[in-house]
Amino acid sequence: MRVWFALIPLVACHAEHVAPEPSLEVRSQAALAYDRGTESYDEGHFAEAGEWFLTSYGLVHRHPALIQAVRSYRAADNFEEAGTLALLLAERHPDEGIHEFATAIVDDVRPHTLRVTVDCENCQLEIDGRVHETRSAFVSPGAEHRIYGHFGEERIGVIVSGAAGEERWVEFEASPGRE
Repeated sequence: MRVWFALIPLVACHAEHVAPEPSLEVRSQAALAYDRGTESYDEGHFAEAGEWFLTSYGLVHRHPALIQAVRSYRAADNFEEAGTLALLLAERHPDEGIHEFATAIVDDVRPHTLRVTVDCENCQLEIDGRVHETRSAFVSPGAEHRIYGHFGEERIGVIVSGAAGEERWVEFEASPGRE
């Protein structure tokens, strides 16, 4: 009987951190997007396939869709998107047995891109007008990129550039009293 009572709090505690299962309608939309991604990939429309796989991933956050998006963007020679999504894949799905795949993609795109890594606590990262879910992203080399850290209403930014194969580190801190 003691074991039963000991497990109840653990199960309740774990349930608080589990995201609810998407509705049947959302899962159907994700499956349709995934199928369209597969069709686009098979037809050689790799960038379009990547968009469809990302749509599927955005709906249900299943790693196969993200893996396929990475593969699609890599096949389209979109090194920046493939590398950035590989970083997201490694961060969000570390126990899925796909870390080696993500690392191989990152290693593959590194010589073709500039990697930007941002250190900011409790901020929302924006690179070139696009919100990023990771603290590191690959961008095109030889161009200026606007990097912002959003702390609520406060926005702090810098412009970075660099050559292919390089990495830039940026640190943002909120104004005192904003943290």
